[in-house]
Amino acid sequence: QKAGFHFSEPRWWEPEWTSALFEQGRFQKVTLNAMRELGAKFFLWLRPDEIIEGADGEPLPSQPEVPHGGFVYLFHDSVLSVDKAELALDRYFAVVADPQSEVVQDDSSAQPAKLIRAFTLVKGAP
Repeated sequence: QKAGFHFSEPRWWEPEWTSALFEQGRFQKVTLNAMRELGAKFFLWLRPDEIIEGADGEPLPSQPEVPHGGFVYLFHDSVLSVDKAELALDRYFAVVADPQSEVVQDDSSAQPAKLIRAFTLVKGAP
């Protein structure tokens, strides 16, 4: 097996999580050209098993599932945007220990290439 990170499918990112982490100064501007070309504006590393707290210091009611950490990507110029259209693409990708752990296989004889589903952030892109 090759070394490196393996990630989950993209998961919905809650706007309330953005607000809480922005207050800590955790979001950084995306500098990687490949991600900028996809429209990503900001990113953040989520620590393993991170619990996001509100302004009152209490854990927020819902939490991202990141037992091994993960990356968040925001696709709008204002980190604190409340525009639902702008927030629609915000996602996080959890690190997974086993790259097959996210795959549902209904045919034990399936070819490995058929176990991986392509993902794009651009509508109509291959």
